Amino acid sequence: MIFGVRTIKIIELVQSYVDGVCIYIPRKADSRCTWGGNTRYRQDINERNNNIFIDYKNGLKIHDLANKY
Repeated sequence: MIFGVRTIKIIELVQSYVDGVCIYIPRKADSRCTWGGNTRYRQDINERNNNIFIDYKNGLKIHDLANKY
């Protein structure tokens, strides 16, 4: 990997504060993904919740819902 002079200066500046530790640099606000946006997890949770609601409306008791899900 080739670094320019500016990159080296930025790294040295960061190292003056936190040398040898991992740091978290958050994504820019305009490039963030929504929760579950990269996977099917959100869709799976919504389907599960929908099924729970349907079962509840069809008379399944909360105890039975807890065992089923």
